[in-house]
Amino acid sequence: MLAMVQLTLVKERISCQILPASLNSIDNALALNLQSMAFDDETRAKLKTKQDRLIQQTKRDMLELYVERNECIVRGRQKIYEHELAIFKQRWIDHGDSRCETNIFDSLQKYFNHLTETAQKEIQFKVTFFGEGLAMRQ
Repeated sequence: MLAMVQLTLVKERISCQILPASLNSIDNALALNLQSMAFDDETRAKLKTKQDRLIQQTKRDMLELYVERNECIVRGRQKIYEHELAIFKQRWIDHGDSRCETNIFDSLQKYFNHLTETAQKEIQFKVTFFGEGLAMRQ
């Protein structure tokens, strides 16, 4: 559930153009000193433009990798959940009381729905926060 929240928030941050601080630090880490007297203004401008494009492309690549990593985490956790649920159901069928089966699975479903709703509310709250942050920056 947490991985899904994080994934949604990352995507929302990207859409609001509120990048993580670590990505903003790429500018300083990759920037070359182009103020040398050896460059004329035209050469300096060309180099600066190329440097800016490379930095932006690096940021895009890092964002894509970050999103892909979080998507893999979500898929992996979903597989674990499905596997564990299947094991639980099989054990229940093998050893449980069939009269209680429906009640337990209904209760589990209600619990998971509650967790999902809570996560969605948290996401909505944080998305609203990002939107307000974006409005304040502009």
